[in-house]
Amino acid sequence: MKDYVVVAYWIGEPWRRAALKLAASLDALSIPHEIHARPEQGSWWANMRYKALFVREMMAAHPDRPLLLLDADSEVRRPPDLLASVTEDVAVMLWTEPDGKTCAYDATLYVRPTERARAMVARWAERDRIEHRPPPYSAGMEPALAGTPGLSVRPLPPEYCWIEPQMRARFPGAEPVIVQEAMTSLTSAPGR
Repeated sequence: MKDYVVVAYWIGEPWRRAALKLAASLDALSIPHEIHARPEQGSWWANMRYKALFVREMMAAHPDRPLLLLDADSEVRRPPDLLASVTEDVAVMLWTEPDGKTCAYDATLYVRPTERARAMVARWAERDRIEHRPPPYSAGMEPALAGTPGLSVRPLPPEYCWIEPQMRARFPGAEPVIVQEAMTSLTSAPGR
């Protein structure tokens, strides 16, 4: 696999331990990766908003490479072979809420080195910079996905964004590829 795996995590022992576990899972599968420590941004929500800036930074550092961006609390259990077939600008898990709102789960995000993907990430970073209210589920990616002209999006299957035990009941026969511990879920966010 020729794609980079790039991860941001914030200073603190749980994140460092999670990133080491992620690195070990990638090493075991011989998947090239970079894992970067970043300083605390001041709050849990500020850390979430930082993700778009990190994606933009990594796209600039690797302008000709597709990137698989994972939260530090991820573990790659099987080679993510599906990514070799992605021709869209972006691949991310999408779902629809009962009220009809489309949500993106950005703990696993695949971006190809296209101008449309760069434009989406720039929109995402700008929105997160100016909107300081806590958004639900992600740090504002949905409007950037919907508002970037011509952007093509491949929905990732749940196996690429797996959280136990929540997903097991909905997808009993699934074999997870990328598993997240959900260390940053809204229910466990500090101050909530």
